[in-house]
Amino acid sequence: MGHLFLKRVLSSVSAAVCAAALLSVPVFSAGARQSEVTTAGGYDYEYMLDYDEDSADFTPDGNGGFDAEWSTISLCYFSKGFIKEKPASDNYSVSYDVTLDIDAESLGENALAYVCAYGVFAGSDDQFTEIFITDSTFNSVNSPIHNDGVEELGSFTSNGDVYDLYYRKVIQRSIAGYQTEFNYYYSVRRADDIGASSPHLTGSINVKEHLDAFREHGKDPGSLARLSLNVEAYKCSGSAKLNSCEITENKLNEQPEVNVIGDLNGDSRIDSFDVILFRSELIKAKDATYTNHLADIDSNGKIQVNDLVLITSFVLGKRAK
Repeated sequence: MGHLFLKRVLSSVSAAVCAAALLSVPVFSAGARQSEVTTAGGYDYEYMLDYDEDSADFTPDGNGGFDAEWSTISLCYFSKGFIKEKPASDNYSVSYDVTLDIDAESLGENALAYVCAYGVFAGSDDQFTEIFITDSTFNSVNSPIHNDGVEELGSFTSNGDVYDLYYRKVIQRSIAGYQTEFNYYYSVRRADDIGASSPHLTGSINVKEHLDAFREHGKDPGSLARLSLNVEAYKCSGSAKLNSCEITENKLNEQPEVNVIGDLNGDSRIDSFDVILFRSELIKAKDATYTNHLADIDSNGKIQVNDLVLITSFVLGKRAK
């Protein structure tokens, strides 16, 4: 089973033209190929159906989750994330709690379902790139990583789990008429298949770590234009409840703020400007309740003339510290 350009492009077009109605609990019911996006609470919610015979109900619950129920002979997916507006960076983590139920009697040939972090990358008319970071899979024997032409790149560890990395490139004509290069990136967690009824699938996916792992193997997908948590199903019926999901930008490794005794103006230096400021500290210290440990040079719990002498001597080079 492959992810065709048509399925994703229809979704992107709908996202671009859909009104940004701030509905707290919209309900989508569908029975034809279509997708729809709405926005609530700072996130976009989307469903996509691929064929006329497919049907689904999709309800964002107003609390950051959603309820979905579907019956499909092809592909459908349900999403929460940054869809209409691109993420601020590539440095995000996606945490989730999903309840998934698959109707075991509904399984068609090559039936498949999974929970993944899904991304689309900035491209052009002749290039389309997407990534699937898959944490939990039902019927993994039918995963697209088994398609012809998939290249196995290796593995890496993230958040204590081992992921296998795969890449596939296909060149074909898109529905817009362009000869297009489609690039598919798959990062698949090593784990046993989930059961048809899975009450709580939980995880946290550091998206940047996965992107960096691909780059280390010489595969750079580019810059994210979309990021979402997806529940996807193929040739089966079932239901899913997104109990919770947060997509948060990781903070860069910042140097902790260091407060240096004597540095009264906070410029990371002790100089004549601090000596000038110290005079006002002496005046403030007449109030017994006033404290400023940066002005207590001798660390005796008081701001006194002796502290001024010490800091002056340091600035004049008469003291090493």
